[in-house]
Amino acid sequence: MHVSGSGQSNYAAVVTTDGALYAGAVGGISTTPIISDGVISTTGAYDNSSCALIGAPGSRRVECWRGNLKKVEFPEPVEPVQISGSYGASCALSD
Repeated sequence: MHVSGSGQSNYAAVVTTDGALYAGAVGGISTTPIISDGVISTTGAYDNSSCALIGAPGSRRVECWRGNLKKVEFPEPVEPVQISGSYGASCALSD
């Protein structure tokens, strides 16, 4: 389980124990998941930097959203292991 909030707004993202990602206003998180399974962690930083780390070792990926999900492309053989977000930007760490 993982929870992340976003800076100067009342937005929050929640990852449940089954790996689903839910997001929305604090006190009004959507009951429909943004991603239905496989989510490891999320960053709910302000503006365009809400991202999720998804998948098992060997097939991890990062998807970000502001309305629609968008997969982040990394050069081979980079595999993300951790994500972080800040005002208008997100970062991924690989091993």
